[in-house]
Amino acid sequence: MNLIFISILLVGTIILTITSPQSVLETFVNGSTKAINLSIRLLAIYTVWLSILNIVQSCGLDKKLQKIMSPIINKLFGNVGHAKGDIAVNITANIFGMGNACVPSGISAIQKLDCGSKYITSTMAMLFILNVTSLEVIPTTVIGLLISHGASNSSNIILPTLIATLSSTICGITLTKLYFKIKKRNTP
Repeated sequence: MNLIFISILLVGTIILTITSPQSVLETFVNGSTKAINLSIRLLAIYTVWLSILNIVQSCGLDKKLQKIMSPIINKLFGNVGHAKGDIAVNITANIFGMGNACVPSGISAIQKLDCGSKYITSTMAMLFILNVTSLEVIPTTVIGLLISHGASNSSNIILPTLIATLSSTICGITLTKLYFKIKKRNTP
């Protein structure tokens, strides 16, 4: 993957140098400035969300989330026992559009689900799929970015996001369940 990005950077730089040599440095500086500004905005948003998740865990709300979400978790993952709290926090963070702020609970859940095998289990795959498809009811991180960039009606993103994430999550869950069902049937 690094080779691909380096190749794209080199080809783009060569083409820009040939077509407009005076703008090479300006383009790099402008791109770097935009990247730093975006990083600072994302850092602020993730700091808020990680603080909220930390408060949720400190107050014991993760245990209440675990009880509320227990039927859904049991249906999707089966009996996961000790990882149920982390899975509940992870799913809740995804539902509220916290983006990468849900990664620590996801990593913790995966570590608890790991049985020492070199292969991914169906529960690990399901958690991965739920994170990749990122079921969001309220895409708060995207709304925060739109507001920080001066968007006039940042909530217009809610319905398209909900439709996209619902369809991708349903498809992901269905395909994961189907894959492991077929794999189980074909395993001697």
